[in-house]
Amino acid sequence: MKRLLYFLLFLLFLSNCKDNKADESEILKLVIGKWHSIETEEIVAGEKKWQPIALAKQSDVSFSFDGVMLNKDNEPGCCPSSALRINGALFNIKSTGVNSYPCLTILCGETPPLPVEVGGDVMIVGDQKRVKYVRY
Repeated sequence: MKRLLYFLLFLLFLSNCKDNKADESEILKLVIGKWHSIETEEIVAGEKKWQPIALAKQSDVSFSFDGVMLNKDNEPGCCPSSALRINGALFNIKSTGVNSYPCLTILCGETPPLPVEVGGDVMIVGDQKRVKYVRY
């Protein structure tokens, strides 16, 4: 009887295991692709409000398959974040030769996870200074 109970508990334990790789890929699918900046969050009269970005100052970014944020030339910026916090879920970026970009004048330290909120085709990036992007 004890063996049957232990066997059932073991099966229950195995059924609760999740494949973290599958979870990470589902999370990352939310941001992979090209994005165009449209607004920044600013404090106006003591309230946070979204303000349109002037056309000349709008920029494009993209996220690669491994989570690296790239500029319009498909290059990572200096001192990229080592992780993304996508809708509250942490995604660690694996360091590869593709996502290491030499910054000659900047000494990079450990950078905190980049907060990213995604809902449909709208993405908000940042913590203190937030920028709103739309997918294109």
